[in-house]
Amino acid sequence: MTHPIDIFQMETAGVRWLESAPNLEHAKARVKEFAANSPGEYVVLDQKTGNQIVIRSGEVHGVSEPLRSRKDDPTAHANRESAG
Repeated sequence: MTHPIDIFQMETAGVRWLESAPNLEHAKARVKEFAANSPGEYVVLDQKTGNQIVIRSGEVHGVSEPLRSRKDDPTAHANRESAG
């Protein structure tokens, strides 16, 4: 069974996938365990929504919405028109 939440560790060369989790609470608990042995920055990614949570040494530092291109952003067109 594939779980919808992925856990990554940030590294100098990029990110390293660690494991998947069935829900956000489980993922946060696992990040605390990982951070106890290897402090650093972790990313929890919800595959269903695309939302990301960045956790540094066990603390949540930010939540981001799914990434989307500028062409998909309805405000990008309006901003280009007002700038031109």
